[in-house]
Amino acid sequence: SNNINSNNSSSNVNKNKKKDDDDDGDDAQRKRREIVGERLFNLGFIARNGFLGPKTHMWKSGLLPLTLLRHIPATEDASQLARRALLDAIEARGMYEKIDEIAEFWPSCRWSYC
Repeated sequence: SNNINSNNSSSNVNKNKKKDDDDDGDDAQRKRREIVGERLFNLGFIARNGFLGPKTHMWKSGLLPLTLLRHIPATEDASQLARRALLDAIEARGMYEKIDEIAEFWPSCRWSYC
């Protein structure tokens, strides 16, 4: 009976270890997808006019999280588009009183006079 219990215990330990390994693999995969997504966003930001389309403005609608502004290319063109995206999002989402949230994204836009 003790032998059976010890076999079950080691089997449970192995299952738990495998689950932890799977979770680590999922986290690693999720991180890789995040990095690839950020790179694609960076590459497409200027080409897609900052995703400020006339019909579907992805920043105003909330389809794009403002956290993506941290990954814009380090160019003046990109900064200008990011400023417009942030200001449009503030207006559309009614963020006027959310100073902490606005301050979090402000540096991403690389304001030269603020």
